[in-house]
Amino acid sequence: MKKLFSIILLSFLLIPNLCFANYFDQYPEKYCVYFKDSQYKSYLDFNSIKVRRYDPPFYTIDVTTYTFDYINQIGTIRENRYFYDYDNQSISWQILNIGTCDEMGNINIQYRQEPLLNELIPIEKLSPGHFLSEIIFLKCYNMCFDKKLQASYQNLQSRNTK
Repeated sequence: MKKLFSIILLSFLLIPNLCFANYFDQYPEKYCVYFKDSQYKSYLDFNSIKVRRYDPPFYTIDVTTYTFDYINQIGTIRENRYFYDYDNQSISWQILNIGTCDEMGNINIQYRQEPLLNELIPIEKLSPGHFLSEIIFLKCYNMCFDKKLQASYQNLQSRNTK
């Protein structure tokens, strides 16, 4: 009886984890969650980061992101290009390509037009896009794009080395 109870209890604990496990969550070294709420969960693919322009104070970086809409049961994959102006502390982005995908990242429908959106979209501070752009910049250059954030980051690093 104790053995049966243990098996039932274990299955109740494991089954929900297996049902709600996401492919991207299983590879934190490759994918980073940069936004999630009750409807959406968005990931950055670290392996997709490509520096297109390194010309300080101007930087351009391409990345691939995945967003899953759990209410409408659809996933999207986007190739984005981020434009950084360090002197003016401004970031904008454009969509290069967009398509639908399943929860494994397999592309179902892909729309190809280079770029998909010609105008640059400014990124507002403290938005999910701003958080994402900071992660991308930090991953490429080992420094924060936001000057105030960089000063805090350097203070934190110096404390940790003492």
